[in-house]
Amino acid sequence: MNNMDQDFIDRLRKLVDEQGNAALTDAKRCKVLLGDYAGSGYKKESSLLLQAVEAGAAKAIDGADELEPCKKTWIRDLEEDYGFSQETAQNIVNTLALVLRGDTSVTKSMLAERAAAQNASAGTAGTEKDDAALDEANSLYNSKQFDKAAQLFRKLADAGNARAQLSLGNCYFRGKGVTQDYKEAVKWYRKAAEQGHADAQVCLGCCYDDGEGVEQDKAKAAYWYEKAAEQGNKTVQCTLGSRYADGEGVTQDKSKAAYWYEKSAEQGDETAQYFLACCYIDGEGVEQDKTKAVYWYEKAAEQGDEIAQYMLGFCYAKGEGVAQDKTKAAYWFGKSAEQGDEMAKDALAKLNAKPANTKPGKGRVFSGLFRKKQGKDDNFDGLWEK
Repeated sequence: MNNMDQDFIDRLRKLVDEQGNAALTDAKRCKVLLGDYAGSGYKKESSLLLQAVEAGAAKAIDGADELEPCKKTWIRDLEEDYGFSQETAQNIVNTLALVLRGDTSVTKSMLAERAAAQNASAGTAGTEKDDAALDEANSLYNSKQFDKAAQLFRKLADAGNARAQLSLGNCYFRGKGVTQDYKEAVKWYRKAAEQGHADAQVCLGCCYDDGEGVEQDKAKAAYWYEKAAEQGNKTVQCTLGSRYADGEGVTQDKSKAAYWYEKSAEQGDETAQYFLACCYIDGEGVEQDKTKAVYWYEKAAEQGDEIAQYMLGFCYAKGEGVAQDKTKAAYWFGKSAEQGDEMAKDALAKLNAKPANTKPGKGRVFSGLFRKKQGKDDNFDGLWEK
């Protein structure tokens, strides 16, 4: 796991975007520019990064034909030759690869991998016992024996079991088997999250989001959401997309919004499919492509998203990204109307009220990235003109 602060990474990305890769690969340029971009809040991180740049790590990573072996070598060299801690060496190298090459993989120290392999070999029996105990605890919880479940979760959590730590956090959050205590919930969520448990990362992010058990901090919420999103959690990928779209807790970035919507949409999240379609139809964060917009509206519509159904009907009615087809327009307006969508009802009534020889009018172009949040504009008037 790359534990480098996300804001610091974003600042490095901005440095490279504006000044080119040489701003990190050229030690002299890096020394001049890094302070201006990183700011006074990241003196320690900047100092460590500059050491790695001066050692040649950034230049090697930028030009490597085989990136993974290069990263492993530089993690080892920073540990052995420059006195970096194992975690710091990993974070610096992975961050440089991410910023310079767009590499999102996380490379670990060879020493860490060896230790993990040894621990895995030695701890198989213990893991099996932990799994059995965790199954027992879950069974107790599901049968509403919350006190006994919480006791068993605590025993496993104290021993470092991330899943048990998450479950104990849930007990404290919900007040099941223990006195409800949001701060204690956050404590256990954090322990599991720091071990890389994606669900715990989401829970911790939610606590920061809502200010439950911890001071509200949208930036830290986004940080933990991104950790979980990087592990493939489709729901939080969609949430993160909206954070980047709105600039909530992160610097507004429509391209990143579209990126995370697409990651989630590809896993079948209907809300993400809808938002990605809106990105394509408006050209927000991606090159405008109404054909792709229709594709993603249809994906969401087929899963029953009533607003996507309405928008798909609109595209067919107006011939946006697809051949104009009043029959299909009526079908999708009808599907949306069946779920109570008032705009779809209105559109369907207007469509059916027009004579057969009506011609498509110019209408108004839809701009709907945040339509679900802000409500729908009446954009059907003028769609058909005599």
